[in-house]
Amino acid sequence: PPSAGAGAGEVWRVPCSKREVFQSSLLTAVEKRQLMKFLQFASDWGLEDAGGSAATLNENELAQGRNLSRPQNKRVTAINVSEHEGAPMSRFLEEACGLPPRLRELVLHALALWPGAAPPETTAGLRGVASHVRALGRYGETAFLQPLYGAAELPQAFCRMSAVSGGMYILGRGARQLVVGADGAVAGVVDSTGRITACGALVCGAGYVGGAGGAGET
Repeated sequence: PPSAGAGAGEVWRVPCSKREVFQSSLLTAVEKRQLMKFLQFASDWGLEDAGGSAATLNENELAQGRNLSRPQNKRVTAINVSEHEGAPMSRFLEEACGLPPRLRELVLHALALWPGAAPPETTAGLRGVASHVRALGRYGETAFLQPLYGAAELPQAFCRMSAVSGGMYILGRGARQLVVGADGAVAGVVDSTGRITACGALVCGAGYVGGAGGAGET
C-alpha cells in the first residue's frame, strides 16, 4: 500500500492495465498520466531489450486485454536507459521518468515485484516491469496464473509446455539407477523395468535419487 496520500495504510488493487489505471480512485489524474506513460515506455523498452522493435508494432497486435502495445502511429518515448545502468531503479524513476514517491513505490514493489527493501538495479527492475506488462491479459485480467484446483495445476502446466516443446513422458515407471559416463556426467536413467533412457542432463531432488537404488556406471 502507498506510504502517504490517498490509500495510505490500506490494501488496494494495483492498477496496471490501461483500463484499471484510468478507473482507479487511488491515483490522481496527473499520476494516472505519469503511470501510463511509464508503463508504455517499459513495454517498449522490454520489447527492444528482447530484440524486437516497438516502432513496427501495428493495430493487429493489440490483442484483447493487452492494450499497452502501441499502435504503429504512436511515438516511442525516448529515455536513455544506458546512462542509468548500475544505478538504483528508484533514482532512474525519479530523475529520468519524473515519477513522484508514491508511484515509485508502486512500480518497485507492485509491478517490478522486487522483494527487498533496497531497490533493484535499473535494467533488472525494468525487465521485471516489462515482463509484468507483457503478461497482462494472457490468462485473465492479471499477469499471474492462479490454480483453481490446487497446486497440481502447476506441474500440469509444465507438462503441457514441455509437450509443446517436444518433451517425452514415461509413465508408470520409477527411476532405479543412474547411468554415469566416464566424465562423471549423467548419461541415462534405468527405470523400474530395467529399460535405459538416455539423457543429456537430469533434474531431480537428491533424496529422490538416493531412494531409487544408487547409480550405475558405463
